[in-house]
Amino acid sequence: MRKVLAVALGASMVAPAAGPAVARSVYDEAWAWCVGADGATTAHRVEGCTWLIRHGDQKGKDLASAFINLGQARHTPANPAVALASYERAIQLDPQGPQGYASRGFLRRQQGDNAGALEDWSQVIHLEPRAGQAYDTRGLIRAEQGDLIGAIADYTAALRWTPRATQVLVHRGQARFETRDLKGALADYNRSIALAPSRTDALEGRGLVRLATGNLLGARADFDRVLHADPYAAATLGNRCIARFRLNDGRAAEDCDAGIAAALPETAWPHAARGGLRLLTRDLPGASDDIGEALRRDPRNAATVQLRALLRARLGDATGAAADAQAARTLQPQVEARVAEIFGASLAR
Repeated sequence: MRKVLAVALGASMVAPAAGPAVARSVYDEAWAWCVGADGATTAHRVEGCTWLIRHGDQKGKDLASAFINLGQARHTPANPAVALASYERAIQLDPQGPQGYASRGFLRRQQGDNAGALEDWSQVIHLEPRAGQAYDTRGLIRAEQGDLIGAIADYTAALRWTPRATQVLVHRGQARFETRDLKGALADYNRSIALAPSRTDALEGRGLVRLATGNLLGARADFDRVLHADPYAAATLGNRCIARFRLNDGRAAEDCDAGIAAALPETAWPHAARGGLRLLTRDLPGASDDIGEALRRDPRNAATVQLRALLRARLGDATGAAADAQAARTLQPQVEARVAEIFGASLAR
């Protein structure tokens, strides 16, 4: 069976061409283009796969492979239906082949169809029960759906087959952190950093665990390492701002301001971090401005919604505070404890 390129984005169609003058058949050249070999452009990929489907003698798995590659070449945000049709045809031709389901699952997740994506990746796992990457991907989908226990089970299964996969350790660390299994999260981040010392998402995650457990110097050291690699990491600047504030480090405000200056339009956390610290210092107008801006940028961030609940309680709006607290718990059941751990217990007073 011919190979399938893992991921390809973008597509365009060109007229048939014979390709470079090399000592191989047009059939072999079409396959090389179809799978993206020899520096083939997106247009060449479409051309090669289309030729094979129309003129080749492929059947079954090989024909399915051509359709999968064609779908990947045509996979564009503007017209996902074209790629989806190719994956559907591949699955019809080879219902026992996992790659068709994986490609369709990738597309469905990208389109926000998590239920369909979950179904596809479950089928991949059924067909390839040792596919660590499939478990990891299904875990990410489950986490997005709020099923953190299911996500942790999938990450654990992935690590059974790929024990040195640092990204899976980070994903499980994140899920464990959100379920407040801080000891387990710390172990995952430590293992990931031991395998890949410069992995910044592992350092960021470990910094948050250390912040939550009161290891403020360790947290600051982890955030320092992330910012050494990327001085304009806005969310990390927000996190180090919190760590420095809790350490009575006068540079805290500098970090919050720098994080806000570096933030992209959709990056909310530096505003939320400064808003939480303004709550601690009883600067309620400033907290209101920052928390409002953070929610404008990311209205579904559970920690920020919880911060607004605390703000509203201090402003005497008991009804609004209760509504926000409930909304935050719906988004993340453990959010109240998590926010108190990050900002310190005095935030809730």
